[in-house]
Amino acid sequence: MVKHVHRPKQSGNGRRIAGKSHLPVTLVLVLLVMFLSACGSTGASTSQATSTVQVKKHNTCTPQGTLPADVTVPNTAFDTGANVIATFSSARQQEGCNVSLNIDPAAYDAATPQAQTLMLLNAERQDRGLGALQLDSILLSQISTNHSKEFAQYNYFAHPSPINQPGGKNDSISRVMVNPAVQGHNTNCCGEDIYAGASNVPGGGTPADAVYTFMYQDSSSNWGHRQNILGYNAGVDTLPGHYTWVGIGIATGGSFGDYYTLDFLEDSAATPYTPPATADTQAPTMNPPTVVDANTVQVTGVQDDSDGSTSGIAGVTSVVFYLTSAVGTDGSTFQTVVATQTTTGTWTASLAVTDPTMLHVVAVDGSGNYTDCVAGGATC
Repeated sequence: MVKHVHRPKQSGNGRRIAGKSHLPVTLVLVLLVMFLSACGSTGASTSQATSTVQVKKHNTCTPQGTLPADVTVPNTAFDTGANVIATFSSARQQEGCNVSLNIDPAAYDAATPQAQTLMLLNAERQDRGLGALQLDSILLSQISTNHSKEFAQYNYFAHPSPINQPGGKNDSISRVMVNPAVQGHNTNCCGEDIYAGASNVPGGGTPADAVYTFMYQDSSSNWGHRQNILGYNAGVDTLPGHYTWVGIGIATGGSFGDYYTLDFLEDSAATPYTPPATADTQAPTMNPPTVVDANTVQVTGVQDDSDGSTSGIAGVTSVVFYLTSAVGTDGSTFQTVVATQTTTGTWTASLAVTDPTMLHVVAVDGSGNYTDCVAGGATC
């Protein structure tokens, strides 16, 4: 197996953002995505004089933020709940943990990919004695889903976005913190794990494939994905169990088929995070972009249904222009130019345009919804 390494990034406040890549040669697909100790048991039994029934607590293992090496399992398979349990449990044994993956195989098989991902994340945490994550399906998952959709549409893979750049910042933290629902209501923001492609095994590209890679085959990324899932945050302390919320976004298409984005957030103790009441699924609207002069482009009528809303979801947060393609053919060079709002609904940028029909504008809102519009049309 050939691996391409994408090192975890650390934000200025020490909050981890992790992405990993590796490429199985047989399918030419890409997975663009802390001490060793033995298992501990918290098992106990209780009995009453009138009953012989014993209640056993859930056994757990000691959390480990890093492993000595990637774990390779001979019978790796992610196609059924039963096989997922066997594969993950075998991997755990190789790290010294004899607690089997605690999921219901039938419930797993019947669940949506997003629900399967949450099951696996929480099993990995709770089987190590850590608190479960809550799924925010309203805001965080919308941001995560739209980031995954970007991968497929613009054919790139990275934490920074070529189009979602609130205030000119193209990092994961800014994409989440631009929302008033989050600002002031969190202590840790944000960890992000991203994954694309599929490994060459039964069930490749499924949630189990992604989570297994994050947890057990993450040495090339310094175990940043594993640490996000188990809640390590070096900017706070050395203990696991941080993060209380997760957004899970899955998209298909593009060059690599399957894309996953996981965004982690931790409540503020004083003013806990509460997801907005309803999800924002409406992308911004605007007029087609125009060329003002040899070095200036403009778009008017940019608006979003959340502009001025009291729902806690931000309206238009980013507008960018580009010519022909937002990302270069190398899949990593962003070719977008960030615009500035000059008057309400009007955004301009410095960009030399020789062929107006190649001019695009993209408007993004605080939930990551976006509209890409090309010049020359009557409407967007």
